[in-house]
Amino acid sequence: MNTTTPFEAQKCLITDEILDNIVHCTNQCILITQPNYRHESDAKLTDKTEIKAFFSLLLLAGVLQSNKQCLEELWGRDGNDTEKFHLVINKGHFKFLIRCILE
Repeated sequence: MNTTTPFEAQKCLITDEILDNIVHCTNQCILITQPNYRHESDAKLTDKTEIKAFFSLLLLAGVLQSNKQCLEELWGRDGNDTEKFHLVINKGHFKFLIRCILE
């Protein structure tokens, strides 16, 4: 399959089966860590849509060559190319997902 954008390539590399696996494993980690959080909303379970958005933000950061920026800069609202990251996922929840996915 020929792809013309990085996001089309992402769809070829990360299949629904892979996404389902990532969601399942991430939710297992979240269930283990939930008791450590005071509010349920701080450790809510994830779904396929959120994981797709998560990987899309990582891809977008790479496309924009933002690898030297910290999360605060990526989620900033100072007029740079990444100023819309905060509209997709809350920065704190993004950090939480990173921890759960990498565990």
